[in-house]
Amino acid sequence: MNNSLIKLLFSPKAVSLSRRSLLTGAASTAGLTLFPLLNQLALANTVKPRRFVFFVEGNGVEPITMLAPSARQALNNSFLNELASHRYWYEQYRHSAVMDIASPDLAEAKSLASLEGLADRASVVFGLSSKISGGGHSNFHGALACAKTSNLVPGGPTIDALLAAAVGSETPFDAMRLGVINSGASLDFGITALRRGKASPVVMNPNTARTIYFAPAVDAVGFSERAQVYDVIRRGIDSSLQHFPSGAERAKLEAYAESIDVLANRHDRVAGHSFATMDIPGAIDTADPLEKYAQQAKLATAALIGGLTNVAVLPIGSSGEGAFDLRYGGAYNINRHSLHHQAETKSGEGGGEFADMIHAITADKIKNMTDMAKALAATPDSDGEDMLANTVLVYLPDTGERHHSRAAEWPLLIIGGEAMGLKQGGRTLVYPGIKEDAHRQLSNVWNTMGHLAGLDLNDFGAESEQTRKALGPLSELMS
Repeated sequence: MNNSLIKLLFSPKAVSLSRRSLLTGAASTAGLTLFPLLNQLALANTVKPRRFVFFVEGNGVEPITMLAPSARQALNNSFLNELASHRYWYEQYRHSAVMDIASPDLAEAKSLASLEGLADRASVVFGLSSKISGGGHSNFHGALACAKTSNLVPGGPTIDALLAAAVGSETPFDAMRLGVINSGASLDFGITALRRGKASPVVMNPNTARTIYFAPAVDAVGFSERAQVYDVIRRGIDSSLQHFPSGAERAKLEAYAESIDVLANRHDRVAGHSFATMDIPGAIDTADPLEKYAQQAKLATAALIGGLTNVAVLPIGSSGEGAFDLRYGGAYNINRHSLHHQAETKSGEGGGEFADMIHAITADKIKNMTDMAKALAATPDSDGEDMLANTVLVYLPDTGERHHSRAAEWPLLIIGGEAMGLKQGGRTLVYPGIKEDAHRQLSNVWNTMGHLAGLDLNDFGAESEQTRKALGPLSELMS
Protein backbone atom coordinates (compact mmCIF):
# COMPACT_ATOMS: atom_id res chain seq x y z
CA MET A 1 0.00 0.00 0.00
CA ASN A 2 1.37 3.42 -0.97
CA ASN A 3 2.12 5.41 2.22
CA SER A 4 1.78 8.76 0.48
CA LEU A 5 -1.66 7.71 -0.72
CA ILE A 6 -2.80 6.91 2.83
CA LYS A 7 -1.33 10.14 4.22
CA LEU A 8 -3.11 12.22 1.64
CA LEU A 9 -6.44 10.49 2.26
CA PHE A 10 -6.27 11.12 6.00
CA SER A 11 -4.41 14.43 5.99
CA PRO A 12 -6.43 17.32 7.49
CA LYS A 13 -4.63 19.61 5.04
CA ALA A 14 -5.80 17.70 1.98
CA VAL A 15 -8.15 19.84 -0.10
CA SER A 16 -11.22 18.33 -1.71
CA LEU A 17 -9.92 18.86 -5.27
CA SER A 18 -6.71 16.98 -4.55
CA ARG A 19 -8.61 14.16 -2.90
CA ARG A 20 -11.08 13.92 -5.78
CA SER A 21 -8.28 13.82 -8.32
CA LEU A 22 -6.58 11.13 -6.29
CA LEU A 23 -9.72 9.01 -6.08
CA THR A 24 -10.29 9.27 -9.81
CA GLY A 25 -6.77 8.15 -10.56
CA ALA A 26 -6.82 5.37 -8.00
CA ALA A 27 -9.98 3.79 -9.36
CA SER A 28 -8.01 1.65 -11.80
CA THR A 29 -5.20 0.66 -9.42
CA ALA A 30 -4.77 0.61 -5.66
CA GLY A 31 -8.10 2.30 -4.99
CA LEU A 32 -10.12 -0.78 -5.90
CA THR A 33 -8.61 -2.72 -3.00
CA LEU A 34 -7.91 0.22 -0.71
CA PHE A 35 -11.46 1.57 -0.31
CA PRO A 36 -13.09 -1.58 1.17
CA LEU A 37 -10.16 -1.84 3.60
CA LEU A 38 -10.62 1.80 4.65
CA ASN A 39 -14.33 1.11 5.22
CA GLN A 40 -13.44 -1.73 7.57
CA LEU A 41 -10.88 0.38 9.43
CA ALA A 42 -13.38 3.18 9.84
CA LEU A 43 -16.02 0.76 11.11
CA ALA A 44 -13.65 -0.69 13.69
CA ASN A 45 -12.85 2.75 15.09
CA THR A 46 -16.33 4.25 15.03
CA VAL A 47 -18.49 4.95 18.08
CA LYS A 48 -21.24 2.55 19.08
CA PRO A 49 -23.68 2.36 16.17
CA ARG A 50 -26.94 4.30 16.52
CA ARG A 51 -29.55 4.45 13.77
CA PHE A 52 -33.02 5.93 13.43
CA VAL A 53 -35.75 5.30 10.85
CA PHE A 54 -39.13 7.04 10.67
CA PHE A 55 -42.03 5.65 8.63
CA VAL A 56 -44.70 8.35 8.28
CA GLU A 57 -48.19 7.51 7.01
CA GLY A 58 -50.24 10.36 5.61
CA ASN A 59 -53.87 11.07 6.44
CA GLY A 60 -53.80 9.40 9.84
CA VAL A 61 -53.23 6.00 11.39
CA GLU A 62 -56.27 4.70 13.26
CA PRO A 63 -55.30 3.31 16.69
CA ILE A 64 -57.39 0.18 16.12
CA THR A 65 -54.80 -0.94 13.55
CA MET A 66 -52.24 -1.48 16.34
CA LEU A 67 -54.50 -2.76 19.14
CA ALA A 68 -53.62 -6.27 20.30
CA PRO A 69 -56.36 -8.41 21.92
CA SER A 70 -54.60 -8.24 25.29
CA ALA A 71 -54.50 -4.45 25.14
CA ARG A 72 -58.15 -4.28 24.05
CA GLN A 73 -59.17 -6.21 27.15
CA ALA A 74 -57.15 -3.93 29.42
CA LEU A 75 -58.67 -0.82 27.83
CA ASN A 76 -62.18 -2.23 28.08
CA ASN A 77 -61.60 -2.69 31.80
CA SER A 78 -60.56 0.95 32.16
CA PHE A 79 -63.12 2.66 29.89
CA LEU A 80 -66.66 3.59 30.86
CA ASN A 81 -67.87 1.86 27.72
CA GLU A 82 -66.36 -1.04 25.81
CA LEU A 83 -64.55 -0.27 22.57
CA ALA A 84 -66.88 -2.40 20.46
CA SER A 85 -66.22 -1.33 16.83
CA HIS A 86 -64.61 2.05 17.63
CA ARG A 87 -61.53 2.77 15.56
CA TYR A 88 -60.20 5.60 17.77
CA TRP A 89 -61.03 6.45 21.36
CA TYR A 90 -59.04 9.43 22.67
CA GLU A 91 -62.14 10.81 24.43
CA GLN A 92 -62.65 7.63 26.47
CA TYR A 93 -59.43 7.60 28.49
CA ARG A 94 -60.16 7.63 32.22
CA HIS A 95 -56.91 6.37 33.74
CA SER A 96 -54.50 8.74 35.49
CA ALA A 97 -51.29 6.68 35.35
CA VAL A 98 -49.48 5.06 32.44
CA MET A 99 -50.75 1.59 31.57
CA ASP A 100 -47.97 -0.88 30.65
CA ILE A 101 -49.73 -3.89 29.15
CA ALA A 102 -47.88 -7.11 28.33
CA SER A 103 -48.81 -7.76 24.69
CA PRO A 104 -47.06 -10.81 23.26
CA ASP A 105 -50.00 -10.95 20.83
CA LEU A 106 -49.13 -7.70 19.01
CA ALA A 107 -49.10 -9.54 15.69
CA GLU A 108 -52.83 -10.23 16.15
CA ALA A 109 -53.69 -6.53 15.81
CA LYS A 110 -55.51 -5.61 12.59
CA SER A 111 -52.47 -4.24 10.77
CA LEU A 112 -49.57 -5.96 12.57
CA ALA A 113 -49.63 -9.50 11.16
CA SER A 114 -46.20 -8.91 9.59
CA LEU A 115 -44.84 -8.39 13.12
CA GLU A 116 -44.98 -12.16 13.61
CA GLY A 117 -41.62 -13.25 15.00
CA LEU A 118 -40.74 -9.69 16.05
CA ALA A 119 -43.38 -8.96 18.70
CA ASP A 120 -40.88 -9.35 21.53
CA ARG A 121 -38.79 -6.60 19.95
CA ALA A 122 -41.62 -4.11 19.60
CA SER A 123 -43.88 -1.76 21.54
CA VAL A 124 -47.10 0.04 20.65
CA VAL A 125 -47.76 3.43 22.24
CA PHE A 126 -51.19 5.07 22.66
CA GLY A 127 -52.39 8.24 24.37
CA LEU A 128 -49.86 10.78 23.07
CA SER A 129 -51.07 14.06 21.57
CA SER A 130 -49.48 16.77 19.45
CA LYS A 131 -51.92 19.64 19.27
CA ILE A 132 -49.07 22.00 18.45
CA SER A 133 -48.58 20.19 15.14
CA GLY A 134 -52.09 20.83 13.89
CA GLY A 135 -54.51 18.25 12.49
CA GLY A 136 -56.84 17.87 9.55
CA HIS A 137 -55.49 16.30 6.36
CA SER A 138 -51.78 17.00 6.71
CA ASN A 139 -49.45 18.64 9.18
CA PHE A 140 -46.65 18.98 6.64
CA HIS A 141 -43.47 19.05 8.79
CA GLY A 142 -45.48 19.06 12.03
CA ALA A 143 -45.35 15.40 13.01
CA LEU A 144 -41.55 15.26 12.97
CA ALA A 145 -41.09 18.84 14.18
CA CYS A 146 -43.85 19.17 16.82
CA ALA A 147 -44.23 22.67 15.45
CA LYS A 148 -46.79 24.19 13.13
CA THR A 149 -46.09 24.72 9.45
CA SER A 150 -47.55 27.97 8.07
CA ASN A 151 -47.72 28.67 4.34
CA LEU A 152 -45.49 25.65 3.75
CA VAL A 153 -42.77 27.16 5.98
CA PRO A 154 -41.63 24.77 8.74
CA GLY A 155 -41.91 26.05 12.31
CA GLY A 156 -38.75 24.23 13.41
CA PRO A 157 -36.33 21.42 12.59
CA THR A 158 -37.66 17.90 12.22
CA ILE A 159 -36.24 15.25 14.51
CA ASP A 160 -34.36 13.50 11.71
CA ALA A 161 -32.24 16.60 11.07
CA LEU A 162 -31.06 16.80 14.68
CA LEU A 163 -30.37 13.08 14.90
CA ALA A 164 -28.51 13.20 11.58
CA ALA A 165 -26.27 15.94 12.99
CA ALA A 166 -25.43 13.63 15.90
CA VAL A 167 -24.93 10.28 14.15
CA GLY A 168 -24.77 11.13 10.44
CA SER A 169 -21.12 12.14 10.29
CA GLU A 170 -20.20 8.47 10.55
CA THR A 171 -21.67 7.72 7.10
CA PRO A 172 -21.43 9.18 3.57
CA PHE A 173 -25.00 10.51 3.82
CA ASP A 174 -26.11 12.09 7.08
CA ALA A 175 -29.72 11.12 6.27
CA MET A 176 -31.83 9.62 3.51
CA ARG A 177 -35.33 10.94 2.95
CA LEU A 178 -37.33 8.75 0.55
CA GLY A 179 -41.07 8.98 0.07
CA VAL A 180 -44.16 8.82 -2.11
CA ILE A 181 -46.79 11.47 -2.84
CA ASN A 182 -49.61 11.89 -5.34
CA SER A 183 -47.87 14.27 -7.73
CA GLY A 184 -45.20 13.22 -10.18
CA ALA A 185 -42.60 15.48 -8.59
CA SER A 186 -39.19 13.95 -7.88
CA LEU A 187 -38.66 16.09 -4.77
CA ASP A 188 -40.93 17.39 -2.04
CA PHE A 189 -40.10 20.00 0.60
CA GLY A 190 -43.19 19.69 2.79
CA ILE A 191 -42.21 16.94 5.22
CA THR A 192 -38.74 17.40 6.73
CA ALA A 193 -36.80 20.51 7.75
CA LEU A 194 -33.27 21.41 8.77
CA ARG A 195 -34.41 24.31 10.93
CA ARG A 196 -37.18 26.86 11.26
CA GLY A 197 -37.96 28.21 7.79
CA LYS A 198 -35.54 25.80 6.04
CA ALA A 199 -37.16 22.70 4.54
CA SER A 200 -35.11 19.72 3.36
CA PRO A 201 -35.94 17.68 0.26
CA VAL A 202 -37.47 14.22 0.21
CA VAL A 203 -36.79 12.14 -2.92
CA MET A 204 -40.15 10.95 -4.21
CA ASN A 205 -39.07 8.73 -7.11
CA PRO A 206 -37.36 5.45 -6.15
CA ASN A 207 -35.47 5.34 -9.45
CA THR A 208 -34.13 8.83 -8.79
CA ALA A 209 -33.21 7.81 -5.23
CA ARG A 210 -31.41 4.75 -6.57
CA THR A 211 -29.31 6.91 -8.88
CA ILE A 212 -28.54 9.56 -6.25
CA TYR A 213 -27.57 7.33 -3.34
CA PHE A 214 -26.13 4.27 -5.07
CA ALA A 215 -24.57 6.02 -8.06
CA PRO A 216 -21.17 4.24 -8.11
CA ALA A 217 -22.96 0.89 -8.33
CA VAL A 218 -25.80 1.78 -10.73
CA ASP A 219 -24.41 4.71 -12.78
CA ALA A 220 -20.63 4.65 -12.59
CA VAL A 221 -20.14 6.85 -15.65
CA GLY A 222 -22.54 9.53 -14.45
CA PHE A 223 -21.00 9.41 -10.99
CA SER A 224 -17.50 9.96 -12.38
CA GLU A 225 -18.69 12.82 -14.59
CA ARG A 226 -20.31 14.50 -11.61
CA ALA A 227 -16.91 14.90 -9.94
CA GLN A 228 -15.62 16.66 -13.02
CA VAL A 229 -18.60 19.02 -12.97
CA TYR A 230 -17.88 19.95 -9.35
CA ASP A 231 -14.26 20.69 -10.27
CA VAL A 232 -15.25 22.90 -13.20
CA ILE A 233 -17.76 24.86 -11.13
CA ARG A 234 -15.29 25.30 -8.26
CA ARG A 235 -12.58 26.60 -10.59
CA GLY A 236 -15.07 29.01 -12.12
CA ILE A 237 -16.02 30.34 -8.70
CA ASP A 238 -12.36 30.72 -7.71
CA SER A 239 -11.72 32.69 -10.87
CA SER A 240 -14.72 34.97 -10.25
CA LEU A 241 -13.71 35.60 -6.65
CA GLN A 242 -10.62 37.44 -7.89
CA HIS A 243 -12.89 40.18 -9.25
CA PHE A 244 -14.78 40.67 -5.96
CA PRO A 245 -12.33 41.37 -3.12
CA SER A 246 -15.23 42.21 -0.78
CA GLY A 247 -18.93 42.99 -0.62
CA ALA A 248 -22.24 41.19 -1.11
CA GLU A 249 -21.33 39.56 -4.44
CA ARG A 250 -18.23 37.97 -2.94
CA ALA A 251 -20.32 36.67 -0.03
CA LYS A 252 -22.70 35.03 -2.49
CA LEU A 253 -19.87 33.42 -4.41
CA GLU A 254 -18.29 32.15 -1.19
CA ALA A 255 -21.63 30.61 -0.20
CA TYR A 256 -21.82 28.88 -3.59
CA ALA A 257 -18.27 27.65 -3.16
CA GLU A 258 -19.09 26.21 0.24
CA SER A 259 -22.08 24.35 -1.20
CA ILE A 260 -20.00 22.89 -4.00
CA ASP A 261 -17.33 21.80 -1.51
CA VAL A 262 -19.97 20.02 0.56
CA LEU A 263 -21.22 18.16 -2.52
CA ALA A 264 -17.69 17.36 -3.65
CA ASN A 265 -16.62 16.05 -0.25
CA ARG A 266 -19.73 13.89 -0.06
CA HIS A 267 -18.93 12.63 -3.55
CA ASP A 268 -15.48 11.63 -2.29
CA ARG A 269 -16.93 9.77 0.67
CA VAL A 270 -19.34 7.87 -1.54
CA ALA A 271 -16.55 7.10 -4.02
CA GLY A 272 -14.56 5.59 -1.17
CA HIS A 273 -17.41 3.38 -0.01
CA SER A 274 -17.75 -0.29 -0.91
CA PHE A 275 -21.05 -1.22 -2.60
CA ALA A 276 -19.99 -4.78 -3.39
CA THR A 277 -22.09 -6.52 -0.71
CA MET A 278 -25.18 -4.28 -0.87
CA ASP A 279 -28.47 -5.80 -2.00
CA ILE A 280 -29.53 -2.85 -4.16
CA PRO A 281 -32.99 -3.31 -5.73
CA GLY A 282 -33.32 -2.69 -9.45
CA ALA A 283 -35.22 0.10 -11.17
CA ILE A 284 -39.00 -0.20 -11.28
CA ASP A 285 -41.77 0.99 -13.61
CA THR A 286 -45.00 1.48 -11.67
CA ALA A 287 -47.48 4.18 -10.73
CA ASP A 288 -48.82 2.31 -7.71
CA PRO A 289 -47.79 4.24 -4.57
CA LEU A 290 -47.66 1.10 -2.44
CA GLU A 291 -45.20 -0.56 -4.83
CA LYS A 292 -43.11 2.62 -4.97
CA TYR A 293 -43.11 2.84 -1.17
CA ALA A 294 -41.96 -0.76 -0.86
CA GLN A 295 -39.09 0.05 -3.23
CA GLN A 296 -38.09 3.11 -1.20
CA ALA A 297 -38.01 0.97 1.95
CA LYS A 298 -35.79 -1.60 0.21
CA LEU A 299 -33.40 1.15 -0.84
CA ALA A 300 -33.27 2.48 2.72
CA THR A 301 -32.65 -1.04 4.05
CA ALA A 302 -29.74 -1.54 1.65
CA ALA A 303 -28.31 1.84 2.66
CA LEU A 304 -28.53 1.11 6.39
CA ILE A 305 -26.99 -2.34 6.11
CA GLY A 306 -24.36 -1.06 3.69
CA GLY A 307 -23.35 1.80 5.99
CA LEU A 308 -24.42 4.61 3.63
CA THR A 309 -26.54 6.31 6.29
CA ASN A 310 -27.68 6.04 9.91
CA VAL A 311 -30.90 8.04 9.55
CA ALA A 312 -33.82 7.53 7.17
CA VAL A 313 -37.27 9.06 6.77
CA LEU A 314 -39.92 7.25 4.71
CA PRO A 315 -43.15 9.25 4.32
CA ILE A 316 -46.09 8.22 2.15
CA GLY A 317 -48.88 10.62 1.23
CA SER A 318 -47.90 13.03 3.98
CA SER A 319 -47.21 16.39 2.38
CA GLY A 320 -49.69 19.10 1.60
CA GLU A 321 -53.36 19.44 0.83
CA GLY A 322 -54.02 17.08 -2.05
CA ALA A 323 -50.72 15.23 -1.83
CA PHE A 324 -52.26 12.91 0.76
CA ASP A 325 -54.93 11.75 -1.69
CA LEU A 326 -53.03 8.80 -3.13
CA ARG A 327 -54.76 6.53 -5.58
CA TYR A 328 -54.00 2.95 -4.65
CA GLY A 329 -53.86 0.42 -7.44
CA GLY A 330 -54.02 -3.35 -7.47
CA ALA A 331 -56.88 -4.87 -5.51
CA TYR A 332 -57.79 -1.51 -3.92
CA ASN A 333 -58.29 0.80 -6.93
CA ILE A 334 -59.48 3.73 -4.84
CA ASN A 335 -58.36 7.19 -3.72
CA ARG A 336 -57.29 7.56 -0.10
CA HIS A 337 -59.49 10.59 0.55
CA SER A 338 -62.61 8.94 -0.87
CA LEU A 339 -61.82 5.80 1.07
CA HIS A 340 -61.80 7.69 4.37
CA HIS A 341 -65.05 9.50 3.66
CA GLN A 342 -66.73 6.21 2.81
CA ALA A 343 -65.59 4.78 6.14
CA GLU A 344 -66.43 7.77 8.35
CA THR A 345 -69.20 7.83 10.91
CA LYS A 346 -69.76 10.44 13.61
CA SER A 347 -69.09 8.02 16.44
CA GLY A 348 -65.91 6.59 14.97
CA GLU A 349 -67.52 3.16 14.84
CA GLY A 350 -67.95 0.71 12.00
CA GLY A 351 -66.79 1.74 8.58
CA GLY A 352 -67.44 -1.71 7.15
CA GLU A 353 -65.46 -2.80 4.12
CA PHE A 354 -63.96 0.67 3.68
CA ALA A 355 -62.47 0.69 7.18
CA ASP A 356 -61.17 -2.82 6.53
CA MET A 357 -59.49 -1.50 3.40
CA ILE A 358 -57.88 1.38 5.31
CA HIS A 359 -56.49 -1.09 7.83
CA ALA A 360 -55.29 -3.47 5.11
CA ILE A 361 -53.43 -0.62 3.40
CA THR A 362 -51.82 0.35 6.71
CA ALA A 363 -50.81 -3.29 7.13
CA ASP A 364 -49.25 -3.19 3.67
CA LYS A 365 -47.24 -0.11 4.59
CA ILE A 366 -46.17 -1.48 7.98
CA LYS A 367 -44.89 -4.63 6.29
CA ASN A 368 -42.16 -2.51 4.74
CA MET A 369 -41.08 -1.58 8.25
CA THR A 370 -41.14 -5.16 9.54
CA ASP A 371 -39.29 -6.41 6.46
CA MET A 372 -36.58 -3.87 7.21
CA ALA A 373 -36.54 -4.89 10.88
CA LYS A 374 -36.13 -8.57 9.98
CA ALA A 375 -33.30 -7.79 7.56
CA LEU A 376 -31.53 -5.76 10.24
CA ALA A 377 -32.11 -8.49 12.83
CA ALA A 378 -30.44 -11.00 10.50
CA THR A 379 -27.33 -8.82 10.05
CA PRO A 380 -24.49 -8.76 12.60
CA ASP A 381 -23.39 -5.32 13.77
CA SER A 382 -19.93 -4.00 14.53
CA ASP A 383 -20.44 -4.31 18.30
CA GLY A 384 -21.50 -7.96 18.26
CA GLU A 385 -25.22 -7.23 18.41
CA ASP A 386 -27.53 -7.57 15.44
CA MET A 387 -28.21 -4.34 13.57
CA LEU A 388 -31.81 -4.08 14.81
CA ALA A 389 -30.59 -3.78 18.40
CA ASN A 390 -28.78 -0.59 17.38
CA THR A 391 -31.58 0.77 15.19
CA VAL A 392 -34.85 2.39 16.30
CA LEU A 393 -37.71 2.08 13.81
CA VAL A 394 -40.79 4.25 14.43
CA TYR A 395 -44.10 4.08 12.52
CA LEU A 396 -46.41 7.06 13.01
CA PRO A 397 -49.15 9.09 11.34
CA ASP A 398 -48.44 12.56 10.03
CA THR A 399 -51.72 13.97 11.39
CA GLY A 400 -52.84 11.76 14.24
CA GLU A 401 -55.55 9.26 14.94
CA ARG A 402 -57.78 9.56 11.85
CA HIS A 403 -58.80 11.39 8.72
CA HIS A 404 -59.67 15.00 9.63
CA SER A 405 -57.56 14.42 12.72
CA ARG A 406 -57.89 16.36 15.97
CA ALA A 407 -54.21 15.66 16.73
CA ALA A 408 -55.41 14.23 20.03
CA GLU A 409 -53.75 10.82 19.63
CA TRP A 410 -50.63 9.67 17.78
CA PRO A 411 -50.43 5.86 17.79
CA LEU A 412 -46.87 4.60 17.39
CA LEU A 413 -45.22 1.30 16.59
CA ILE A 414 -41.60 1.18 17.76
CA ILE A 415 -39.25 -1.70 16.92
CA GLY A 416 -35.66 -2.43 17.98
CA GLY A 417 -33.13 -0.20 19.71
CA GLU A 418 -32.61 -2.46 22.73
CA ALA A 419 -28.82 -2.02 22.75
CA MET A 420 -29.37 1.75 22.55
CA GLY A 421 -31.45 1.79 25.72
CA LEU A 422 -35.04 1.11 24.62
CA LYS A 423 -37.23 -1.32 26.50
CA GLN A 424 -39.17 -3.64 24.22
CA GLY A 425 -40.52 -7.10 25.00
CA GLY A 426 -43.90 -6.97 23.27
CA ARG A 427 -46.03 -4.48 25.17
CA THR A 428 -48.58 -1.70 24.82
CA LEU A 429 -48.05 1.61 26.62
CA VAL A 430 -51.16 3.75 27.10
CA TYR A 431 -50.67 7.29 28.41
CA PRO A 432 -53.52 9.09 30.20
CA GLY A 433 -55.76 11.52 28.35
CA ILE A 434 -54.98 15.15 27.62
CA LYS A 435 -56.43 16.54 30.83
CA GLU A 436 -54.36 14.31 33.12
CA ASP A 437 -51.05 15.35 34.68
CA ALA A 438 -49.40 12.15 33.43
CA HIS A 439 -50.43 12.80 29.83
CA ARG A 440 -47.49 13.05 27.46
CA GLN A 441 -46.93 14.38 23.95
CA LEU A 442 -45.28 13.29 20.75
CA SER A 443 -42.44 15.71 21.46
CA ASN A 444 -41.52 13.55 24.46
CA VAL A 445 -40.89 10.66 22.07
CA TRP A 446 -38.48 12.86 20.13
CA ASN A 447 -36.91 13.88 23.46
CA THR A 448 -36.36 10.14 23.97
CA MET A 449 -34.76 9.71 20.55
CA GLY A 450 -32.42 12.59 21.33
CA HIS A 451 -31.44 10.92 24.59
CA LEU A 452 -30.57 7.72 22.70
CA ALA A 453 -28.35 9.76 20.36
CA GLY A 454 -26.61 11.56 23.22
CA LEU A 455 -28.47 14.84 22.65
CA ASP A 456 -30.35 17.03 25.10
CA LEU A 457 -33.56 17.63 23.17
CA ASN A 458 -35.79 18.09 26.20
CA ASP A 459 -37.24 21.30 24.85
CA PHE A 460 -37.68 19.99 21.31
CA GLY A 461 -40.79 21.28 19.57
CA ALA A 462 -42.76 24.50 19.78
CA GLU A 463 -44.90 23.86 22.84
CA SER A 464 -44.91 26.75 25.28
CA GLU A 465 -44.73 26.49 29.04
CA GLN A 466 -48.51 26.59 29.03
CA THR A 467 -48.99 23.75 26.54
CA ARG A 468 -46.03 21.47 27.30
CA LYS A 469 -47.00 18.77 29.76
CA ALA A 470 -43.48 17.76 30.76
CA LEU A 471 -39.89 17.99 29.56
CA GLY A 472 -37.69 15.08 28.65
CA PRO A 473 -37.69 11.44 27.58
CA LEU A 474 -40.43 8.93 28.32
CA SER A 475 -39.00 6.78 31.09
CA GLU A 476 -41.48 4.02 30.28
CA LEU A 477 -39.78 3.54 26.90
CA MET A 478 -36.33 3.21 28.44
CA SER A 479 -34.70 0.08 29.80
